[in-house]
Amino acid sequence: MKMGENQKPLGRTAEKAKLVKMGENQKPLGCATRRPVYGEKHFFQKEKAREREMKDFIFIIGTSGIGKTTLGKGLFTHYNGAYVEQSMVPEFGIPEKVDEGLFEEQVCWECCVAQMMKFHEMGIRNIIGNDFDDLRTADIPDVFKGYDYITIKLICKDPSQLYKQMENRENGLTDYELQRKCSEKVNKRPLLINEVELDVTGKTPQQVLEEAVKIIDNKEPLREYTYQKPGKDLFYSWVFSNGLR
Repeated sequence: MKMGENQKPLGRTAEKAKLVKMGENQKPLGCATRRPVYGEKHFFQKEKAREREMKDFIFIIGTSGIGKTTLGKGLFTHYNGAYVEQSMVPEFGIPEKVDEGLFEEQVCWECCVAQMMKFHEMGIRNIIGNDFDDLRTADIPDVFKGYDYITIKLICKDPSQLYKQMENRENGLTDYELQRKCSEKVNKRPLLINEVELDVTGKTPQQVLEEAVKIIDNKEPLREYTYQKPGKDLFYSWVFSNGLR
């Protein structure tokens, strides 16, 4: 289908969508599991431990260049769940008079939420959501209330480490001043419900991955809670910029 004359391609540089397939040995976690007829008392203990380690959803939050994608892909490999990233949403066309940035962000967020919910419906667990606009961090407790989810907020207290990591990225935003201001906002913002802080300062990607796994496996998230969404001034946004640019 061709784009209409009054439509224009969305102006973002994300790669084309890449479908993430389930591993060869993976099956929907909701299917029945054969229980032992006798003996093996430790079997049930192992099953309970495995259930504790399972999360419905895992979100990764942090400033540009801090290592969200690296961690997300590492967790996907470790848990063999599913991986959803905003840049995976396919390109699309919009009418000329539509606010391009606002429309793009909203569509991408809602598409990612729909994907994650569908994976969950299929019985997949440890579904990783990554690289959303920081403002969406405040929506997570609303949208995913009642689910077993955790949000990992990556922070870094060494600006030089962030700059170096940004330089080594294959693609993405390269704006050191914006990165510094965004990092300050992320570091200062109080933790939200089911959010845990992970400081990557001085750590290798492998060390960050190992620490994240420990957090995910041992954190017991809240399912029922009262939540009041914080003000937008606590977050940064590449759509609205919040005065950062």
